[in-house]
Amino acid sequence: MSSRTLISVHNLVHRYESVTALKKISFELNEGEIFGLLGPNGGGKSTLFKILSTSLIPSDGKVFYRDINLLKQPDDVRKKLAIVFQHPGLDEKLTVGENLKYHGMLYGDSKRDIKERTETLLSQFDILTRVDSLVSELSGGMRRKVEIAKGLLVKPEFILMDEPGTGLDPGARESFWEIIHNVNRTSSTTFLITTHLMEEAEHCHRVGILDSGSLVTVGKPDDLKKELGSELVEIQSNDVENLAESLESEYSIKGEIINSGFYFQHEAGHRFIPKIIESYPGLVEEAAVRRPTLSDVFRHHTGKAFESSDDSSEADA
Repeated sequence: MSSRTLISVHNLVHRYESVTALKKISFELNEGEIFGLLGPNGGGKSTLFKILSTSLIPSDGKVFYRDINLLKQPDDVRKKLAIVFQHPGLDEKLTVGENLKYHGMLYGDSKRDIKERTETLLSQFDILTRVDSLVSELSGGMRRKVEIAKGLLVKPEFILMDEPGTGLDPGARESFWEIIHNVNRTSSTTFLITTHLMEEAEHCHRVGILDSGSLVTVGKPDDLKKELGSELVEIQSNDVENLAESLESEYSIKGEIINSGFYFQHEAGHRFIPKIIESYPGLVEEAAVRRPTLSDVFRHHTGKAFESSDDSSEADA
C-alpha cells in the first residue's frame, strides 16, 4: 500500500440549518488504500460522501485531491473518480450490458474494453448469464451487483462506495470484498467505503469512526481493537452502578457503564469472571469474556452502544 496522500480533508464542517452534520473533520486517505468510514445512520457519513463526490459544498473547511482543490476545481477531480451510490442509479429500461456499455462510453472507453471488462466483472459477481436481461427483471441483490460492477468498470484512480453491502446476502457480500481486494491489489485503486456493518469495516486497511458528526478515531481495525486490551469483560447487572463502584473499590477495576452493562478490559478476564460471580452473586445477571470488536471500539470512544437510527435530510447517514 502506497503511503502517498491522495485525499486530504482539513477541518470540514457542514450545517443543515440548525443541525451540524460534520464537526471539523480532518483525515488523510493514502494512494492504494481501502479506507472505511464506519458509523451509525445519522453519524455524518453521507454528508461527507457527498462532499468527497463533489455533489455538496461544505459550510467550511478544505479538501484536496493531491494538489487539486476539490471544492474549487470539482471537474478536474470528477475525471478521476467513480461513484457507487447507496440508492440505485441504473436505467431499468435497459439491459445489464447496455447500462455498463453506455456508462463506459461516457468515460471514453473503447467498446472492446467495455465488453471485456463487463464480461469479467459480471462473471466475478456470478451474473454473466443476465447480461441481456432488463434491469427491471432483476432482484434487488442482482441490481446491487450490477451497480457495483458499473462503478468498477471504468478503472478509476479513486472509487467512492456508499453502503455497498446494502441488499447483498452474506455470500454475495463476501464475493464483493474478494473483488475489491483483487482490484486494489492488481491496480492500486483507492477506495473509500461508507458502512454501518462491522464485518465490512474489518475488510478495510484503515477505518475512521464517525459519530454525531465527529471523527472519533482513525486506525487499522486490529490496532484499534488492541488498544482495548487482550480480553474484554461484559457484565449485565440489575444494579450496574453499585457493581461498578464495588469492583473499582475492591479490585481497582475501571470500565464503562452502558445501559445495564459494565464493560472493562482485563488480561485474564476468563479467570476473573468466576471471582466476580462468587463475590457479587446478587448483582451479576450475565457475564462474558471475549476479544474486543469494532463495536467495542465505537463504544469506548463514544460512551454508547453502536445503533443505527432512521435517515434524515439533516442528520444524515
